[in-house]
Amino acid sequence: MRKYLSVLSALTLVAGLFSIPPASAAWIQYQSSPVDTYNRPDLSSEYDISRVDLAVSDTAPSEYWFFLDFTKPMTATRFADGNQSWAGILLDLNLDGKDDYVISTPLTPYEKNFSQKGRFDERTSGTPILSDKCAAQTWTNIEKQATWIGFSIPKNCLPFGSTLGIQGYSDHIASDAIDFDWAPTSYWNVNLSGGTVVNPGNSTSSVVSGQLPSTNLLGVTSIVSPASPPNDLVSLSSSLTKSVVTVLCGNSLGTGWSINADLSSANLSSGFKSYIITNHHVISECKTNRDISIVLSDQTKVGAYVYAWDEANDVAGVLTSTSIAPLNWRGASPEQGWWSGVIGSPLGFPGVLTTGIVSSVNGSKFTGTTTAPINPGNSGGPVFDRTGRVIGLATAKYIDSEGFGIFQGTPLLCLKILNCTSMSQVWSGTSVVTPTPTPTSTSATTPTRSSQSIGNWNLPTTVNIMKLVFPFNISATSALPVTAVSKTEKICLVSEAELILVAPGRCLVSMSQDGNSEFLAAPVKIMIITITAATAKKVTIVCVKGKLVKKVTAVKPLCPSGYIKKG
Repeated sequence: MRKYLSVLSALTLVAGLFSIPPASAAWIQYQSSPVDTYNRPDLSSEYDISRVDLAVSDTAPSEYWFFLDFTKPMTATRFADGNQSWAGILLDLNLDGKDDYVISTPLTPYEKNFSQKGRFDERTSGTPILSDKCAAQTWTNIEKQATWIGFSIPKNCLPFGSTLGIQGYSDHIASDAIDFDWAPTSYWNVNLSGGTVVNPGNSTSSVVSGQLPSTNLLGVTSIVSPASPPNDLVSLSSSLTKSVVTVLCGNSLGTGWSINADLSSANLSSGFKSYIITNHHVISECKTNRDISIVLSDQTKVGAYVYAWDEANDVAGVLTSTSIAPLNWRGASPEQGWWSGVIGSPLGFPGVLTTGIVSSVNGSKFTGTTTAPINPGNSGGPVFDRTGRVIGLATAKYIDSEGFGIFQGTPLLCLKILNCTSMSQVWSGTSVVTPTPTPTSTSATTPTRSSQSIGNWNLPTTVNIMKLVFPFNISATSALPVTAVSKTEKICLVSEAELILVAPGRCLVSMSQDGNSEFLAAPVKIMIITITAATAKKVTIVCVKGKLVKKVTAVKPLCPSGYIKKG
């Protein structure tokens, strides 16, 4: 009788099995205010604040940390210069737009990377709060020329509600009513629980209506020769690994990957930057407090927040304030025989690559199997095709079998983890390209602008090839014939002629080759095809010289020297 292992991530960490280097701070929460957009004309640049941040660190989870971010590096005496200069965090507890308390810089200089006591005052009366319960601390890093000042107070110091108004302030000379700055311009109301609204009472799923990240128009590409290994697996694996994380929840260890999706305005305003996809069973122990840790590819440990899950389909979404390069996940439906790869943290070893083929696909249930070996710790990690596009999550395996890994297809994310137009938007089943020979005919005809159908290319009448807007659902496998267009134009093709984006003078194809990281997670080879002008029609003339006659055929025929054109 075959035994089925449904939970890959239930792995107790063993000393020496998986080492995470210590980090200065792993964030349970980290949220940033809007950037300050206005400065007084008399403001000195040293006192210019760009934004304010709220954080909770795993090194001090019982405290709120605040950061004032300046445009200039800090100096030891900027706020201890004898001019009553100061900076601080204004707190609005009742959300009436007025500061109730302020945490501020002391009158003593900052030293190296040392913390010191900060000032903490009740603003209405101006009375300092001196109790140990509200001991305020402040610090910066003079040695590293930090551009920030940190402040902290215990969470139990004040009757904090679920939302807190925060504003940063700095002042060169407190008594002159000039040369000061606020950031942001008005109070920033931050959700102290992490900025999300969820339904913790539902044990099987978490659906955040109107706030889930959503699919976008990025990432849909054709795939050529899907059964063949990638052209450069070394480069592809190196790039994909940057998007894969280790997920730590209680005694569970699994894998996750950053998805190419649009965060909601609620997510963005709460400071979140990336959405990590994993299996539900990886985070099932952490659905109450929602706080987990993830380990990046460079082994930096950061905080993350369990945001949405679907227990029935074993998928989950996790938000983090760390920016992680996303992976594409939309395209052709995978089929039996496709090449496939898996990257994850089997047995706690991060960034391990295994390869195989897609051994089966259940299109009605959006699941499949792969011969790429997966083991405990791989759960939630990406199963991807030869282009690096994620087709599923490594989820389970049969015990004592290295050739029967089970994956949950990415369309299952559309049920409760993401807002999708439809599940068919993910596995389209329409973009597999069968290579065809390059046309060799050079016969010339003038193309009509009413329609063009050239090999595998189907161009609408209103599209200029140099100004296609992504995505444009066309594909090609070879250079176009010279009869394609009436003028010289260039198009950008990648990865064996997969069209990603065409724009005047640029090819937006990969985050490693262009600043736009949304398009491809893997470095790709760029091929520029120049489409030459259509060949003009050749004409034949008759040339005579006495009794000698010659026929000349050319686009612009000329008679040889001594001959004249007849007629």
